[in-house]
Amino acid sequence: MARLRGEAKTASARELDLKLQKDGTSLDQLRKTFGTQQLAMQYLATESEVHVELGRVDLLKYYHENIEKFTHPAQVKWQELRISFDKNGGRNGAIGKLNQAVTELQQGKDFAEVARKYSDGATASNGGHWEWTRQGSLADSKVDQLLFSMKKGQISAVVESPGHFQVLKVTDRKDASVTPFEQVQQNIQSEIIKKKRKEKTAQVIERLKESADIETIFDNDPELKKAMRDFGKFNK
Repeated sequence: MARLRGEAKTASARELDLKLQKDGTSLDQLRKTFGTQQLAMQYLATESEVHVELGRVDLLKYYHENIEKFTHPAQVKWQELRISFDKNGGRNGAIGKLNQAVTELQQGKDFAEVARKYSDGATASNGGHWEWTRQGSLADSKVDQLLFSMKKGQISAVVESPGHFQVLKVTDRKDASVTPFEQVQQNIQSEIIKKKRKEKTAQVIERLKESADIETIFDNDPELKKAMRDFGKFNK
C-alpha cells in the first residue's frame, strides 16, 4: 500500500482508490488479484517440491558433462601505448612520436605517465590501462598472442598493426584453470534441484492449463458477448 500510494502520489487509501477507479480498476480488485497471486504461488511451490537423493556419482556426472561452466581461460591486465598514423600526420610522423615515447620508457619512466603523454588509444587518459581480458577475446590475434606469452611486468617490443604502432605491458595475469569439483559440489546439487523444480513447475502449469476454466473480460458483459458472437458468425 505504501509503495502504491507513493507511485500514485496519493496521501491515503481513499485517494488511491479513486485514482485507480479512473483507470478502470480499484483497490479491492488489486487486493483480490494480489491474494489470488499469492495463493497461486503457494500452490505452485507446494506442487513443485522435489525430493531427490543425489550421490557423489550424480554430482560428478553433472560436473564432467558441464565442465565448461567450471573452466576459466587465461586472463591478463595490461597497458597500451598506441600511436596512430592518421593522428600524427601519417606513418613517419607516428614514428617520430613513437621514438620519443620509447626513449622515455628506456629511461625508466612510468608506463602510465608515458601513455598519458603520448598515446592516443581509448585508455590513454587512464594511463593505457585495460581491465581483465580473456585469452582469445581480442580482435587482433597478433596482440592477443603476444599478451598471453608475456610475463607480468614485461614491456613488449614495438608492434606495428594497420594504422598504428603499439607498445604493451602486462600488469597482472591469471593462468587458465578449472575449479575443483570439491569447491562446487554444493552449487551443483543446488543447480540440479533447481532445474528439477523448474521442470516440475512447468508440468504443473501444463496440467492446470488442460483442466482450467478460462475467464475473459467479455464474460460479464452481455453487449460484448453478443458482439463477439456476431463477429464469430461474420468470420465463418
